[in-house]
Amino acid sequence: MAHEALFEKVLNFATDVGLALNPSTVGTDFELAAINAIRTLLPSSDVHGCLFHMCQSVWRRVQHLALAVLYKNDVDGFTIKVRQLAALLFLPIEEVQDAYASLKPLFPQEASDLLRWWEDNYLLGRSCRRVAGANSTVIVYVVHRYSRHLFGMCLPSLRTDFQAATTLLRHGTDDDKYWLAHNT
Repeated sequence: MAHEALFEKVLNFATDVGLALNPSTVGTDFELAAINAIRTLLPSSDVHGCLFHMCQSVWRRVQHLALAVLYKNDVDGFTIKVRQLAALLFLPIEEVQDAYASLKPLFPQEASDLLRWWEDNYLLGRSCRRVAGANSTVIVYVVHRYSRHLFGMCLPSLRTDFQAATTLLRHGTDDDKYWLAHNT
């Protein structure tokens, strides 16, 4: 209810100053209360989760499941495998299921709870139905606001962002690589 009251105040203020806020798309983190408030107050707006917040959510889950040591020490390439989960979001929707099926067996047994959580929350299960609609198989994420800073322009798609990030990792400055390593 607090989110709804806050958004209502923002909408009322906008109306008071002569702005008609009726966005076609709203970007948010994955807090259900915020998503529900947006859906209630802006029912014609599409709600999209933020890639940055999703990556933070994955990292928190890695920590919660006591997998941080595997990640930090990159045991058997665990770090890149976790990042590849997020990279699935850059694929066309019709390719995500097959790509995940190829990636899943590469994870160690210790990560089975992480994979189950990923499936339930981002690929197949509850959150996808809540955020994107019952017929979706994957949530389409908006690009984090720093893509403009990193790439010098707004990019047209997540796939393009991934290609640009890959280019930066290969050819970018140490500052670029540091930012990508700590924010994706």
